[in-house]
Amino acid sequence: MSFTSMEVAIFGASACAAVCAQYAFIRCGLHGSFTSASWPEATLPDVQELTRVSNLVLSVYERDVTEPRFSDPVPPACVVKSVSYDDTRGQCPPYTIFLDLDARDICVAIRGLHLTHEADYAVLLNNRTGQQVSP
Repeated sequence: MSFTSMEVAIFGASACAAVCAQYAFIRCGLHGSFTSASWPEATLPDVQELTRVSNLVLSVYERDVTEPRFSDPVPPACVVKSVSYDDTRGQCPPYTIFLDLDARDICVAIRGLHLTHEADYAVLLNNRTGQQVSP
C-alpha cells in the first residue's frame, strides 16, 4: 500500500494532534491535581496583591483610568506618566508608570510586548540607542 505525500502529511498532523490531546488530558486531568497538592493555600493578602497588580496592568489598555472597561478604577494620583501610541510615534510601545504609595510599589505597565524569544527580554532590559541583540 502506498500513500501520497498529502495523505502522509494529513496522517502525521492528525497523529500529532492525537498525541498532544492525550498528553494534555493526562497532564491536566490526571496528574495536574497532584502537582499542586503540596502547595499551601493562598491567603487573602496574596489574592489582594494579585488583583491590585492585575488592575494596574490592565489599566494600560484604558483610554481613561478613572472609567475603565476591563478592570477596577485606578486612582488618578497613582498615574505618574501615561504614554499613548500617538505620543510614542511608533518608537516604542505605549506604557504607563504607576506609583502606589500604599503598597510602596512602582509599576511600569508596557502595552503590546510580544516576548517570545530570550533576545526580546535582553533588548527590553539592556537596550541602548542603536544597539541590536543577536538571537
